[in-house]
Amino acid sequence: MLLLAIGIPQYPQTNIQHQCPKTVCMSMFSLREVLADGQLCCDALYLWRPIFFWFTAQVHPQIIVDNYNNKTRDIVVVTFAYRMNVFGLLNLNYRMTDLLSPNLALHDILDSLRWTKREIASFGALPKNRNQRSSRRMAYSLDCVTKQQWQSPDFWSVQRNVEQTLNCLRQVNASSLSAHVRLLEDQGFLFHGLARKLDLEQ
Repeated sequence: MLLLAIGIPQYPQTNIQHQCPKTVCMSMFSLREVLADGQLCCDALYLWRPIFFWFTAQVHPQIIVDNYNNKTRDIVVVTFAYRMNVFGLLNLNYRMTDLLSPNLALHDILDSLRWTKREIASFGALPKNRNQRSSRRMAYSLDCVTKQQWQSPDFWSVQRNVEQTLNCLRQVNASSLSAHVRLLEDQGFLFHGLARKLDLEQ
């Protein structure tokens, strides 16, 4: 578990009684032989895409072991789960008026990169031989971050839909949202992030 520092609010807050650090779950996949020999190899930090389908490696780590971390490849693989999953990539404070920091997941991604560089030698990898990789779908998070002005009105990133969408999301319990993310995984539904306009009547 990676402990993150408490965020500093943009504006002075007088109504905050208590704050605590957040944690990010990180997984290291290393070979026993690599740790025993003491020879440092390269490592790869994998950024997960915000798309869910059957047997993604984020839920099924055996896929990581079978494809990257085996005896034919001396690679230490690092994975991590950032806060709020795909929802953490949304700029929910896009007017910059709330205490909530925008794009919480991006802070976790950056802290995970720093931690990996600092501590990866303990798991048999050379910090200077660090690689970051991802699938092409990870680039979709840029749309969530920037709310690009698309031409089609069917996408919620059009500015006029932002307030309605945020109001809709705030009426749903956070635990319920997280449970639905896992439900999408278990049922094998494709989910490319919060792109389609939400049904505000539900």
